[in-house]
Amino acid sequence: MEMNSVNSVRRKKFLILCFATLLLFFTSMNKILVPGAVFSDMQASLGVTGSQLAAMGSAFMYCYALSQLVLGLLCHKFGGVRILLIGGGLFTAGSLLFPLLQNPFLLIAARGMTGIGAGTVFIALAKLIADIFPKKFSSVLGLTLFIGYLGPVAGGLPFVSFVKAVGWEKAFLAIGVTVGVAMLFIIFLSPGTLKKIRGSESIFSPLWVLLRNRASNCLNLSSMIIFGAHYTILATIGQKTLEDYASFSHYSASLWMSVLAGIIAACNLGTGTILALFGQKRRRILLTASFLCLCGGLAGIAVFSLRLPGYLAPCVFILLALPAGCFPLYGTQAKELNPPEHVGLSVAMLNFFAFVGIAVGGNAAGLVLSKYELAEKAGKIVSAMGGIVHYPPEAYRDIFIVISIFAFIGVCAAFFVPETYRKGENGK
Repeated sequence: MEMNSVNSVRRKKFLILCFATLLLFFTSMNKILVPGAVFSDMQASLGVTGSQLAAMGSAFMYCYALSQLVLGLLCHKFGGVRILLIGGGLFTAGSLLFPLLQNPFLLIAARGMTGIGAGTVFIALAKLIADIFPKKFSSVLGLTLFIGYLGPVAGGLPFVSFVKAVGWEKAFLAIGVTVGVAMLFIIFLSPGTLKKIRGSESIFSPLWVLLRNRASNCLNLSSMIIFGAHYTILATIGQKTLEDYASFSHYSASLWMSVLAGIIAACNLGTGTILALFGQKRRRILLTASFLCLCGGLAGIAVFSLRLPGYLAPCVFILLALPAGCFPLYGTQAKELNPPEHVGLSVAMLNFFAFVGIAVGGNAAGLVLSKYELAEKAGKIVSAMGGIVHYPPEAYRDIFIVISIFAFIGVCAAFFVPETYRKGENGK
């Protein structure tokens, strides 16, 4: 009888995991939707500035990052299903509210709520996989993340086409309704799966252990800059850059955003192949990725300063995308650099710093664009019909100068991360 009860709970958790994976698809898609996919649409309909749009994207990323750290500490105590109910509820509420609002500050708040929920969904999903498939954790997590990474692919050309057909408000509302239905199923399945809340054990002591690890901090800094550079392109300025500088159509530019997201998904699936090519040496991969990020930043400066052909801009974007496709490898390093009992928190911290970098990158890009909006000098900025602003090459050059400065710091940090291959389980 007890065995039947255990199997019943496991089946319920598996079904919850399936719906949580659907949520992950949409949380991953949301990372690139605002302002990237709807930059011009929202600017035209609401009259918001580039910095306000960037702030909406950054609010999502900052809150996503914060949820990684907080929930990484709390998930072990409260359990995956309970955390999923909270996070999924916030993600649904934010997704439904966002298209119904008009005030820029309320829109920023709604994106923040969506970000907290999205980050919570990721942590809860990882905890569920650990509970249901303890011996197949890596393979199941890899498959789940691959499905999640298809979200940004769908957030490119498919979502832009949907926006053109129904408008950005209805497109976002459709996402909200879909995740709301998934949450109703999760709520229906949750009775009997909620973990008993643990006692008053300390949740902060593991955090101090990780923060005192210099090598781990350098890894976090280097990967933070890599992800910040790539997502500044993918989620904030990439599509707008191709439209303004390369004169790509809205659809062609969004197709390239889907291609960049597809590169990330492919790199994650090819983790084993990448490790084999580098002789299983994690440090070599991190250094190569950091150098690629720096090369992408410098190449961007050259393209926009020299006004090279527009078709070179996507090549620059690819240079920045390739390093960001190695998150499982950075996660392996984080695991091997820290005590085995803190594996979950070490990966959560890696993700936390990555999304801080993404948010900072979005804010920096927004400030640069705002500088050109305020300048209002002839030849510097041109406003098209409908309130859509076209930025000059100098604006994008300045953004890539910022990316290059941070990328250089990332390369320096990578040199302080030791090789972890074949280390013993005790971390010595």
